[in-house]
Amino acid sequence: MTANAPLGAGAIAPELPLDDAVAQAARAAGAFVCFLPLAYAPVCGEDVRQLARAAAEVGAPRRPLLVVSVDAAEHGRRFLRDLDAGALTHVSDPRLALAAAFGVARREGICERATFLLAPDRRVVAGAVHPIGFPRPLALLREWLARSGLS
Repeated sequence: MTANAPLGAGAIAPELPLDDAVAQAARAAGAFVCFLPLAYAPVCGEDVRQLARAAAEVGAPRRPLLVVSVDAAEHGRRFLRDLDAGALTHVSDPRLALAAAFGVARREGICERATFLLAPDRRVVAGAVHPIGFPRPLALLREWLARSGLS
């Protein structure tokens, strides 16, 4: 159960802690921000495998596909490497600061499984919270891109 409502369309997302190349790509083409409750959980592994397969289709690396989890930075990067998900960028959020700012932090110390599409100006184009026990529906990412004009 989240403490706050998720950011809605039109809201400005917080600044993301990204390296220069990824930040520059996000400022040019926008980004997908995908929150995972916890690396190495079985559903999160399947979720990331699906995201990795869809990365090129939704514009990565030109449009970054960011995976945010409570895991420490090295743990999250290793998780993506283990799943051969090199097209994705891990963002570590151990204190749930980003999850709280996006409105998807849970009281249990994890975050919701949530997805946001951000425009280059960090404006939320679309967002959704998904059932925590299932991978996110990738058709939704494609639909958002088609409707947004960010393709």
